[in-house]
Amino acid sequence: MSRTAARARAQVSALPAAGRRTWLHRGLVGAYTLLAVVLVTPALMAPQTLARAADDGLRWAVVDAGARADLEVRYLTDPSQDVSTKLAGIADATVRALPDATAGSAGSPAALADLGTNRVLAGATTYVVRRAAVHGADVTWVDGQAPRAGASEPEMPGTGPAVLEVGLSEGTARAMGVTVGDQLPDPGHHTTLTVAGVFEPADPEGLPWRQAPSLLHPEAAFGPVRHVTALVAPPPAQKQGDDEVSETPVTVWVPVDPSAIRVADIGGLQQDLAFLAAHESLLGTAATFDQPTFTTGLADLLSSYQARYQVVRSQVTTLLLGLAVAAALVLRLAAGMLVARRDQALALERARGASMASVAVRAAAESVPVGVVAAAVAALVAGRLGELPAGTGLVPAGVVLAATVLAPVWLSARQASSSWSARRVPTDRADRAVQDRARRSWGVALQVGVLVVAAAAVAAAGARGFDARGDLLVSAAPVLLAAACTILVLLAVPSGLRLVARTAARGRSVVPLVAATRTAAASAGAGRGRRGDGGPGAASVLSLVVVAALAVFAAAQAATVVVARDRAVDARVGAAVRVDDPEPGYAQWVASRFPGLAVHAGSVLPQRDFATGSGLEVTVLAVDDPAAFPGFAALAGAGPVALGDPVPALLDARLVHAAQSLTPDVLAVRTMMTVAMIGTVDLARTGPSLGTGDLPDEPVVVVDRQAMAIALGLEARDLPRDDIVWLDGPDAERAAALPAGKDAVVTSPAQLGELLRADPLVGGVTTLLRASAGVLAGLCAVVVALAVLGGDRDRLRVLAVLRTLGVPRRSGRTLAIAELAPVLGAAVVAGCLAGALLTVVLIPAQGLEALAYGGAVEPVLAWWPFLAVPGAAACALLVGAWLEERGRRHVRVGEVLRTW
Repeated sequence: MSRTAARARAQVSALPAAGRRTWLHRGLVGAYTLLAVVLVTPALMAPQTLARAADDGLRWAVVDAGARADLEVRYLTDPSQDVSTKLAGIADATVRALPDATAGSAGSPAALADLGTNRVLAGATTYVVRRAAVHGADVTWVDGQAPRAGASEPEMPGTGPAVLEVGLSEGTARAMGVTVGDQLPDPGHHTTLTVAGVFEPADPEGLPWRQAPSLLHPEAAFGPVRHVTALVAPPPAQKQGDDEVSETPVTVWVPVDPSAIRVADIGGLQQDLAFLAAHESLLGTAATFDQPTFTTGLADLLSSYQARYQVVRSQVTTLLLGLAVAAALVLRLAAGMLVARRDQALALERARGASMASVAVRAAAESVPVGVVAAAVAALVAGRLGELPAGTGLVPAGVVLAATVLAPVWLSARQASSSWSARRVPTDRADRAVQDRARRSWGVALQVGVLVVAAAAVAAAGARGFDARGDLLVSAAPVLLAAACTILVLLAVPSGLRLVARTAARGRSVVPLVAATRTAAASAGAGRGRRGDGGPGAASVLSLVVVAALAVFAAAQAATVVVARDRAVDARVGAAVRVDDPEPGYAQWVASRFPGLAVHAGSVLPQRDFATGSGLEVTVLAVDDPAAFPGFAALAGAGPVALGDPVPALLDARLVHAAQSLTPDVLAVRTMMTVAMIGTVDLARTGPSLGTGDLPDEPVVVVDRQAMAIALGLEARDLPRDDIVWLDGPDAERAAALPAGKDAVVTSPAQLGELLRADPLVGGVTTLLRASAGVLAGLCAVVVALAVLGGDRDRLRVLAVLRTLGVPRRSGRTLAIAELAPVLGAAVVAGCLAGALLTVVLIPAQGLEALAYGGAVEPVLAWWPFLAVPGAAACALLVGAWLEERGRRHVRVGEVLRTW
C-alpha cells in the first residue's frame, strides 16, 4: 500500500471519531447549526427581496406613467385605401414588426383613424368634433345604437347637407346637452351630425381612452372652443363630408404589459427602442404604409428607473457585504466556543501524533454537514417566498456558508497547533523581550494598516461614490471604518480599566477587584494582539463594534431616504396645486374664473447653451412672479431692467466659475441673453422643481420672465408658453378639479406624497434596511451572549479560588457582569458612535437623491437603534450571566481546583 493510500485510509478511519465527538457535544453543535440557519436565511432572502422590489417598482413606474409609457406609431395613408376597416390588421402588423424584446412585453394594441372634423354649435358653446374609427375600444351602448357607416345624402343632391351618424360618451353628451336623435349642423362643411347612440367604456382606464381622453369628455373648458371626439362606423374609402383630406392619419398605440416586464429586460428594451427610433421605416414596411413616425416616453422612463435602481443596488451591496462580514464574525465566535470545549481532546490528538491535516479533516467532517443543513433549510424557506437569487445574488449566502464550514476547521487546527508546537522560548529575559517587541511590531503594523485602508475607503467613497458594479473598497468602507474604531477602543479601554482597578482595590469586596484586574489584563493583551485570561477577546469586541455600527448605519439610511422623500414633496409642488403642461391661455382663464386665486406661471427652456465657449448646457426657468417663491426672493429685489440690460439671474452653484471667468450669456428665445448673477439657487432644497418626475442633471438658471421680455424687447406673443402654473389660495383645489388640457398634469402635495410613498422600489429598500438593522441589533445580543458563555471555564476556576476565600456562590454572576460590562459597554458605545460617523461621512456619497426623487439629502439618524442595540446587549449580558450560573450549580469546587 502506498503512503498516500495509507494516509487516506487513516483519515477515513478517523471519521467515526468526529461523529462520536459531535454526539458528545450535540447541544453545542445543534445550537451552532441553528445559528448558521438563522444567518444564512437572511443572506439568501435579502437579494431575493431586492429583486422582487425592483421588478415591482418597474411595473409600478410603467403603470404610473400611463400614456407616456405606450409606444405610438403614426401612419399617413392614401385615402383610396379603406384603412378604417382594417385597423385591427394594422395594429397587429405593427406589433409583429417590433423587435423581440419589445414584442415580448407588448400588450394588446389599439388604433385610431382620424376621419375629419366638424365645427358644431351645442347650446352657446362651439365644439370641434373629431370623427374617429377606433379599434380596441370596448363600449356598452347605454342609449341608442352604434352609428351606421357612410353618410346619408339628401333625396335631391345639392338641396341639403349630408348626414353622418356619430356616437358620444355619456360625459360628452352631458356636457354638450344632447341626447340620442339630436342633430348638430356644420354649415361650413355642409354636413349634419346625428347622435345615433350614447356609450360608456367597459374600462375607462383602457388604452384608447387614456391616449384620446376627448373620447370620454370634452377637453379643456377655458378656451373659446372645446374639442371632443366622436365614434363613427368605418366608412368606405372616400372623402368625409366636405373635408378635402389627401391622407388619412392612423395612430397605433402599443402598451407595455407591466406583468411581462422585469428589471433584467431593461437593457434589451433600451436597445430595441433605440433601433426603432433610428429605423422607423421598418414599421411602415410591416404595416404596408409609408411615412411612419415612432414616438414613446418609455426610453426616458427606463433610463430614469435604471439610474435609481443602480443607486439601490450600490446601497444594498454595501449592506449585504456588512451583513456577511457580521455573520462571519458571529459564526467565528460560536465556533470558538465550540472548539474551546475540546481543547483537551485536541491536545491529546496532537500528542498522539495526529497531523494537522487529520485534525482539520475531523473538524470538516463535523462542520460540512452543518453547512449543508443550513443551506438546505435557507433555500427551502427562501424558495417558498419566491424565486431563488442567482449569480452575484448568491455571494452573501456563500460567504456565510463558507464561514460556517471553515471557522471550526481553522480554529481546531490552530488550537491543536498551539497545544503542541515546537516554538522555543529563550531563557534570557532580554531575548524574550526582543521577541515580544517583534511580535508587538507586527500587531502595530496590522493596526496601522487597517486604519490606513479604512481612511482610503472613506476617501474613495467620497471621491468616486458608491458603485453598483461592485467597487469592493468602497463597499467595504462601513466595515473598515468600524474595524478602525475597534482598534481605537482596544487601545483606549485598558487605561480606563486600570483606573477602575485602582478604585476597586480601595473597596472592601474582592470580586470587583478581581473582575477589574482580569479585564484590564485581558484588554491590554487584546490591544497587543494576544488573548489574556478574563474579559472579552478582540474578536468579541470587533464583532460587537461592527454589528452595532452597521445597525445604526442601516437604520440611518432608511430614515434619510424617508425624510428626504417627504421634504421633496413640498419642494416639487411649490404651491397648493401645480399644473404641468397646461393648454395655452389656462393661466389667464383660471385667474379670471377664481378672482381670489394666486396664479403664477413659468416657462422651462431645456438644453440651452451657457457662457459661449464653455460647452455647458443649462435649463432656464423663467417665472412671472419671483416674490411668490422664497428661494427666488433675490430676483424680486433686483430692480428694474431696461432694453439691452443684463437680466438678473440665480445660477446653479456649478455655473458660478463659468459665469465669473466667461461672459454669462444663455440662449433664451431665439437670441443670446446676457445674465447678471445675483445669487445661487438649489431647487432640490428650496423648490419649486422643474417637474414632478426625476430632476434633470443640467444646471439651472432662474430669471424673471417679465425682466427677460423687457431686456430682449419681446412682446407678449413672443414669450415662451406656460409650462408650469402654480395655484395658491382657498380655491386652488376647486380650480384643480377643472380640466387644464389633454396633456396637463395636476399635482397637489398630498397627492404627490401618497404617490411617492406607494413606490415599491423605495418601499422595498427602506423595509430591507430597517429589517437588516433589526437583525443586526439581534446579532449584538448573540455576540454578547457568546462572549459571556465563551469565558465561563476561566471564570469557573477563578470563582473556585474565591470560594476558598469565603466568597458566596452567587458572586459568580456578579463576577461575570463586572468582568465583561466595561469592555462590552465601551464596544457598544463605540459601535453606535461609529454608525453615526458612517452616517455623516458616507451617506452624502451614496447618491440617495435618486431615491428621494431629487429631494435634498441630509443625513438623518434614526433614534431606535440607539435604544435597541444597548438594550439587546444589556439583556444578553444578564441572561448569559444567569445561564452561566445555572450551568455550574452542580460543579464541585474541589474537583475544579484538582484539575486546574
